[in-house]
Amino acid sequence: MLVLRCVLFFVLCFSDMGSAEENVECDNRSCNYFNNALCGGPAHGTCVCGTCSCNPGYTGEECGCTTNTDNCMSSDGSICNNQGYCECGRCRCKEGSHYLGPLCGDCKDCNKTG
Repeated sequence: MLVLRCVLFFVLCFSDMGSAEENVECDNRSCNYFNNALCGGPAHGTCVCGTCSCNPGYTGEECGCTTNTDNCMSSDGSICNNQGYCECGRCRCKEGSHYLGPLCGDCKDCNKTG
């Protein structure tokens, strides 16, 4: 079990054994920033011993990535027209796919007249 105690922007981490060898001092100000805020700000996450701990709905090293997929939803209800995946609230079309665009719905080689 890890017990955290804040002391002037620092956290002292003690194991439940409490031995001096296991005590670790860590910094709650050295995490990554997103939008000029430590761990994206309190709505996104908090800094714990130099690592961002993201709130539900956010992910990433700086808690800057939303897990919400609403912006990736195609008109047929699929994610990225089944031609990609949703990352940080944006479609990433499959590598090597003929599909492009914000929802991977535009085919670059389909229906070409020659």
